[in-house]
Amino acid sequence: MDFLPIIQLLVPYHARLFLKTKGLQVWLLQKNRNVNPFDLTVQLWPRNIYLGIGCRRGTTLESIETLVLPKLKELGIDLRTIVGVASVDLKKDEAGLLNFAAKYNWEISFFTAEELQNAAGEFSSSDFVKSVVGVSNVCERSAVLAANNGSIISSKCSLNGVTLAVAEADIVLDFEKLS
Repeated sequence: MDFLPIIQLLVPYHARLFLKTKGLQVWLLQKNRNVNPFDLTVQLWPRNIYLGIGCRRGTTLESIETLVLPKLKELGIDLRTIVGVASVDLKKDEAGLLNFAAKYNWEISFFTAEELQNAAGEFSSSDFVKSVVGVSNVCERSAVLAANNGSIISSKCSLNGVTLAVAEADIVLDFEKLS
């Protein structure tokens, strides 16, 4: 019996997956761990999610978790898929933000206001944030830059002085390089 190559993509939010293959029989690539269409389903957990976080001076780790953890659960994002956290360089000494990234063993990166301003895309805007930081949005822009100009999968949300945006980097699967 001959098998035709079959590729099935089940992605619950906007993801860009690029496949290069020869002789592939059956693959299922998904981001929803609750979908198991086969008796034996192998799940791949790519680490390509970045969190952009803005916060008031003196914000605690617990305040950040109060916004971030329920939002990730709502989005169906497993903590194991997160690569890092990003923010504006004015927050590089912010204990709550640094402790949050350290607690989950995530990379943390900071961008200047100029780098954030040059991020490509459509972003929400705040005159207050612009007056303080020098750019109208921190969380969405920093998430996109950390994800190497990836896609926003959750735009700005806020709670108690913390803002969050979630972005994902492109996933490139090249089966030819594996051989």
